[in-house]
Amino acid sequence: MTQPTSAPRPGFGTYLHFGPVHRGNVIAVWIGTSFVSIEEARKNLPAEIPDWNDARVEIAARSAWHAQLSRIQIAGNDPAKAVFYTSLYQAMLQPRTYRDVSGTYPRFHDHGQVEHTATTQYDDFSVWDIFRAQAPLMMILDPKLEASMMQSLITKGEQGGFLPIFPAWNSFTSEMVGDHSSAMMIDAWQKGIRGFDIRRAYPLMRKNASEMPASREEYRDGKGCRGLDSYIKTVTFLLKTRSPMLSTRMNRYRARLSAHMTMQCLPTLLKSWGTRKMRLSSASVEKTGTT
Repeated sequence: MTQPTSAPRPGFGTYLHFGPVHRGNVIAVWIGTSFVSIEEARKNLPAEIPDWNDARVEIAARSAWHAQLSRIQIAGNDPAKAVFYTSLYQAMLQPRTYRDVSGTYPRFHDHGQVEHTATTQYDDFSVWDIFRAQAPLMMILDPKLEASMMQSLITKGEQGGFLPIFPAWNSFTSEMVGDHSSAMMIDAWQKGIRGFDIRRAYPLMRKNASEMPASREEYRDGKGCRGLDSYIKTVTFLLKTRSPMLSTRMNRYRARLSAHMTMQCLPTLLKSWGTRKMRLSSASVEKTGTT
């Protein structure tokens, strides 16, 4: 087996070479993975699959999925049940666990640095696609998972400097417009989801709503409020962006949610900040587009 020492794209991979294979031969493969190192993958493997008993692995997987899918019970024999449970299964495939059993995981948007956590770290949030349906569904079916997802987003924001709008491959992306990570977080808080630190989330949400990308590179990463200058000049069209009307609507949506979240969380934030005073100037309100 050859083990690459770096991960340049494209062509990164591992290759397995076998001797002559004949009809009737069985090749059994026992695979452990890690986003940190080969050593961590070796630790993950026995923790997830302790032996070569294929039947035991299959039974465990079936039992785990049965427990998840059984959270919604549908009576009768309508053929549409198969469609429903297939869709429910697909909705539960994400997010992706990014932490090793030892607690190590790669720092967000920092290729090479390793962090350690006692909680599960998640990644690959296609936020534009999930904030309307999949995320609210998880808020009902698995509030603890949803809280962990929100905390993972907060951690990414603190490590990367901005709350990511569509974190994938453990990095920023500029997929779609708007900031639906903030929307998803606000939605969870308003629906009573706790277990994530709203006091740490609020500065990140406010920064995303009030600061523009400082460079073209930050713009491509989807950092900050893209098109904020144009949005302030005219609330009707953002002629400088690729999707003017949609960008305007998304910025207004984010500004309204952020303002509403500020009022809802004010007691919590004041309690956290203690004697520190909040200074809300008309300039800052105008800058964020809130009323």
